[in-house]
Order: sequence, then structure tokens, then C-alpha cells
Amino acid sequence: EKTEVVSTFRSDGRWSPHTTRSWEFVGLEEGLSKGWQPSGAHAGENVIVGMLDSGIWPESRSFSDEGLGPVPARWKGVCQGGDSFNSSACNR
Repeated sequence: EKTEVVSTFRSDGRWSPHTTRSWEFVGLEEGLSKGWQPSGAHAGENVIVGMLDSGIWPESRSFSDEGLGPVPARWKGVCQGGDSFNSSACNR
């Protein structure tokens, strides 16, 4: 046992990626070199990408929104509660 390790657990099984070709997954015919080319220094501006993996601990300080302003009004995401998560905790 190591004092730096909080906990460990055995995996329930093997997981496989849904795709190895993300350009196909998002509906582009070819990779970035031909199908889509971001332009200029503003590529990706106003894009919000969110993903929570089952291995993430939401209470971690790395997810803290302390010191951040309000959620942008243009954000059109949804929040879904679950067994151990109340949707009132979304974005605050």
C-alpha cells in the first residue's frame, strides 16, 4: 500500500472506443487535411466540448467553478440528473 493512493478498484470489464476515425463519427467524409480545415486564429472559437467519463470524480477540485463568472447565455447545453447527481448542481 502507498500513502499517496486514495483508492483502487478492479475494472468491471474491457471497454472499446466507439470509433477510431473521429472525422467519420462526426459526419465528415475525410480527415482534417481534405474534409475540413479550420482557418485563422479563431478556429474553435465559441465551441463548447463536454464529456464526463465514468472514471471521473465530479467533486474533484479540478472541476471547481469557484471564481468563474456566470454560464454564457449562448450556451445551449442540457443537464441531466442521475441517481447520485441532482440537476440543480449543473453549472453552479
